[in-house]
Amino acid sequence: MKKVGIAILVLVIIGGAIGFYLYNKPHRDYQEEEPAYTLNANELAISYAEDQTQANALYLDQVVVVEGVIIEKQEKGLIIEPNIFVTVRDTSFLRKVQEGDEIGIKGRVLGYDELLEEVKIDNATGVSGG
Repeated sequence: MKKVGIAILVLVIIGGAIGFYLYNKPHRDYQEEEPAYTLNANELAISYAEDQTQANALYLDQVVVVEGVIIEKQEKGLIIEPNIFVTVRDTSFLRKVQEGDEIGIKGRVLGYDELLEEVKIDNATGVSGG
């Protein structure tokens, strides 16, 4: 019985250590990561429109640089033609751009919203040269 108690105690300590590590693990910094892909907005949108499963295999949860034209500004994001919804990391970026501007953004691909027929990107910031 004593061995069972010791085994349980060891498991609790190991579980606690793993939980502590995961709780204190730093968040992923998307802006420090090298982009997995650099492409224009049309390429990304067409990829999702043609084969969502394959596009997810390539782009889902990947950091990408996407270049395109802003067709709409919103409070915390913008839409890049053709229908790529981008949530920006810092809204001060939105004050620097206008509808019709050609920009480059770096962010994480969240996937495709079938209802709105748009690709979603979050944690985005502007990149020079866009």
